[in-house]
Amino acid sequence: MGSVGPQRSFASNLPRFTVGRDHHGWWVVIDREDRVGGLFSSEEAAVHFAAGECAHQPGAVCRAKAGEVVELHAKIPF
Repeated sequence: MGSVGPQRSFASNLPRFTVGRDHHGWWVVIDREDRVGGLFSSEEAAVHFAAGECAHQPGAVCRAKAGEVVELHAKIPF
């Protein structure tokens, strides 16, 4: 019988980062793993940051749909 390789979870097939605009018009990077993210003045800067965080891995960065509002929710450690 043949061996079976490791199973990939559904979540591992999703992009790690989403780039879009918040309700103020700032460009936002949201990390699915809640490790990093931020607000940017341009789409180019946001995509550059996200791509660098994932070593330019293909498919790791996606753009939110046009008109979709993306909000950055900061976690405050207390």
